[in-house]
This record gives sequence, structure tokens and C-alpha cells, in this order.
Amino acid sequence: MADKSRKNDKKTINMFLYRTLMPVLIGLSKIIVGVRTDKSALKGVKGPYLIVGNHTSPIDFLYFTAGVYPKPINFVVAENMIYRKVYGAFIRSFGTIKKKQFTADFQCIKQIKKNIDAGTHVLLFPEGRVSIDGTTGYIAPSIGKLIKFLNCPVIKGITVGSYVTRPKWGKKRPGKVTLKMEPLLSTDDIGDMSNEEIYEYILKNFSYDDNVAFKEQNRKVYGLRLAETLEKLLYKCPRCGAEFKNESKYRTFRCTACGNTVKYNSNGTLSPSGENDKCFEFVSEWYKFQRDEVKKEVENPDYSFEENVTLLLTDDKTHRFEEAGKGKIVLDKNGITYVGTKCGQEVSRTFGLKNHPTVAYKLAQNIEIAEDNEIFKFVFENGFHTAKFVLAVEELHKKYVENAK
Repeated sequence: MADKSRKNDKKTINMFLYRTLMPVLIGLSKIIVGVRTDKSALKGVKGPYLIVGNHTSPIDFLYFTAGVYPKPINFVVAENMIYRKVYGAFIRSFGTIKKKQFTADFQCIKQIKKNIDAGTHVLLFPEGRVSIDGTTGYIAPSIGKLIKFLNCPVIKGITVGSYVTRPKWGKKRPGKVTLKMEPLLSTDDIGDMSNEEIYEYILKNFSYDDNVAFKEQNRKVYGLRLAETLEKLLYKCPRCGAEFKNESKYRTFRCTACGNTVKYNSNGTLSPSGENDKCFEFVSEWYKFQRDEVKKEVENPDYSFEENVTLLLTDDKTHRFEEAGKGKIVLDKNGITYVGTKCGQEVSRTFGLKNHPTVAYKLAQNIEIAEDNEIFKFVFENGFHTAKFVLAVEELHKKYVENAK
């Protein structure tokens, strides 16, 4: 008679939910989004394997599930997702692999290994968060060590259209999404490579820009309000340099300081409205312009960025973020320092740049920092400052951590 406890140890996901709910969700994604998957390159590749995918929308997991269904697949998700109203209950019930964002999480590694050993594919978004501009974000060097430890085939999956149709800064709009999956590393490859070589290989072969690919493939999005809320992401005017003066309406995006006006086109590109207007063709190019400007600012050793915030902490009883204090955060070369109240006590706490190369965020609302088994959500008094704050964290990390090595 089989050992019941051993059977339970091998269970990695809620198969009832997987078999009953996933076909419905996959079907809806095909009807509503029109997602199509090309997995012809996987013919003959035996699993289970680790899938590394680009993360450009909140429903990416559905696209990748459609690529392997009915074979079981589990997902590595940010731990903060279990406290979300919409996704939280499903994530907790499904048995997903929780990961503290941008920090070492050994429990997560153990769960990934458990899933692979049980014959379950694992989907990992190596960037750790939804892309802010539709391009490849920060990937931690630790992915090389993880792949070496798992020693299983690695598959790459890249979507086209997922960001343009569901941009981080705006509302979803109709358009086609495709996913291409192909082998990236075999177990023989992994055995011959060091952790550092695997990491460099991932960086070299995991580059994408959804904005550019969408145009190159002659895709279209549809709607009358394609530019609305773009100011959440693009805060700096390329003509006059004013910050946080942009506003959007329908398909136009305008700087209220100088009148610079651009149009958002059906192929996901931007174009000047008049001959004196200035813009970049792609959202990703405009965002890079902002990054380059922030990079210049942080060259000043006295650079700092202050913001009044409300502190929220997780509550495992309600599975919600609950208000825990108020204060301000100061970002400078020493890191992110919170000064204010926490659960009725006056506190001052610094999150060092070494451990935080970037931060999780919700544009125009908040940032989140995971440290010491806690998730700190800081809601900005001026939410539109979040885009620049994230850039400043990343550029300060590069200057004072990466370049200091």
C-alpha cells in the first residue's frame, strides 16, 4: 500500500482548479485577446522544464498556460499578490509559488524544485514584475544559480502585443497577442556552464521591446482613448523639460507648460501633432529619455527625492494591506529611508541600495519593498511621482552598488 504522506508531499498544485478553471480562462483569453501560441520548436523537448517568460501584462500566466495545457504548470508569483482583492483568493487556493520580490527567498527556491521533481512545469518571470515600458527590465544574477541548481531544461517564451494591448500605465484595449516558445538551455548546456555564464546567456537571449515588435509585425490596437493616463509613465516633456505637466485626452498627449502635443497611433507608436512638437516614436524610447535625465541628476552626490507617504502592512487575517502609519520616505545614496509611524511607534528605517536594485510599484499610486519577512507598501501623497522614483532607485543602485564593485 502506498504511503499516503508521500503522495501528499508530491502534490504541488490544486489539480481540481487546474482542470476545471484553467480551460475556461484559456478559452476566454483566446476569444477576448485572440492569443495564439507557437510552440513548434518544443517538439521532442521532454519536461518538466523551467519556462522563463517576459512579463508585460497581469494575465501573462494564461498565455503560457495555454502553451502547455493539459500538462500541469505552476507559477512563481510575487507574494504581495496574495493580498490583492481580485487575484488573492485564486493564488492562495491554487498553490502558486510565492516569491518576495527582489530579495533572496530560499523557500521559493525549494518550492520550485519540489514542483520540477514532481513533474510540474514552472513558469518564472525573471524580471520579477510587469514591465514598466514594454522592454526587458532588471534581471537578478541569482537566476544563474537557480538554473544551475534545478538542472532541468529551460524554455524561453516571448509574447508580442501583451504590453501594447494591456499597458502598465493604461487600460486594456483590443488587439492581438502571440506567444512564441522555444528551447533556451538543455541540461547538457547547464552542466557545461558556470552560474555567471548562465546569467550572461540569459541576458543576451532575453531581450525584447514589445512596442517595436508590435509595429514591425503590423499589429493594431483599437479604441478612442489610447493615450489616456499615459502621464502616469511619461512625466517629462522632451521639448521644454517640464516634469509632471503632461495630460492626456482620447488619443492625444499634451504638455500644459509649453503645449507640446503628440498623438498615440493605432500601431502603438507616438507621433508629433504639429511641426514644432517633439516626441519619441515609442513609449520605451521616451522612458529611456527620462532614465537618462535621472542618471544625470543622481551624479550629484547630494541628490535626494522626498515624498510624503502612508504606510500599509499585510494582514494575514484579512489577506489585505492595512494602514499602519504615516511619514515620509527619502531616497538618496544611502538607500530608501522611511521616517514616520509604524503601528503607533515612531520609527526610522533605511532599506539599503545593495539589497534593492529596484522596487515593486503601482504607477501613480505606490511602491512596495520586501524585507525581513515583511512587505512595506508606501502610498505616495503625489502618486504621479512613482515613475521617477523607480528610475531614481535603479540609477542610484547602478552608481553606488554596481559601479562600485
